[in-house]
Amino acid sequence: LFDMVILDPPFFSVTEKGMVDQAKESHRLVNKVRPLLRDGGRIVAINNSLFLEGAEFMRSLEELGQDGFIEIEEIIPVPEDITGYPDTILRSPPIDPAPFNHPTKIVVLKVKRKG
Repeated sequence: LFDMVILDPPFFSVTEKGMVDQAKESHRLVNKVRPLLRDGGRIVAINNSLFLEGAEFMRSLEELGQDGFIEIEEIIPVPEDITGYPDTILRSPPIDPAPFNHPTKIVVLKVKRKG
């Protein structure tokens, strides 16, 4: 079992093996990697969907935690050298990324295992 999994899939992808759509199915991807982690392991979940509001992403993660086996441990802010400094930002994102500081949303999840 692993101590940590970094989950940073493409925003959207379709292949003969299936489809990835972070805007609609980030919970499914988290559930796929959960069994790979030891008790107390971490998932660093990254969602780059420009059109997914931060609050909606957080709600989906909070729903995953309702069973008591996933806990939101930390939101990792995107540094200013990526987001832009106040005097270099040309426009706001098309959605509200809050509680994140950028449409690239990064969350650390703590995983508990049964038994």
